Amino acid sequence: MKFTTSLIFGIICLLSLNSFAQTWGVNAGTTFSKEVFGNDNGENEYKSGWQIGIIFEYDIQKSLQFETGLEIVSKGMKFSDVDNEYHSVYKTSLNYIDVPTAIKIKGKLYKDFDFFVKGGLYIGLGISGKLESSYLTLSTDYRNTNIQNVEWGDNTLNRIDYGPILGVGLEYIQFQIGVTYKYGLINVPVQIEERGNLYNRSFTILFGMTF
Repeated sequence: MKFTTSLIFGIICLLSLNSFAQTWGVNAGTTFSKEVFGNDNGENEYKSGWQIGIIFEYDIQKSLQFETGLEIVSKGMKFSDVDNEYHSVYKTSLNYIDVPTAIKIKGKLYKDFDFFVKGGLYIGLGISGKLESSYLTLSTDYRNTNIQNVEWGDNTLNRIDYGPILGVGLEYIQFQIGVTYKYGLINVPVQIEERGNLYNRSFTILFGMTF
């Protein structure tokens, strides 16, 4: 609880830094996320989602910047299982507020075109989500679907997520397009699964504009 309170306070402080940023901007894009087991990837599939955010950039040197921001991002996974009688599908959709911090290196490509690479850490706070399970009986085509809201807490899901973040992309004047990868290090369920810990992994394709 103290950690969650500290994170919320940090987000408020981050938003106040807008007045000190040399550059700020907005971005949005599509995520492809999954949850992988620590010792076995299993049959989990990537699930598409979304991300929107605001970014702040601070110049360190001419081609070196510190970048941070605030993102609302959808993570989760999809798992399918088929046998002689049933086709089962399980989905988790978890929404987080992520705060990335990264060092960004820029280089000139051609005239107004630049490329960049960045790396750092992110920390996230779970805010909402849904768990969905669907069972289709193959012999009768009977389908049963159950959807429930996520509960965060000591005996359910960890609200906190964090890990390294990497990104590459292109800039044209004030427009950006890029890809980022987040490598979660926190076990999503509080209780350890039989096949090991379960971690968030996500790719995001982002389009942005700076001001």
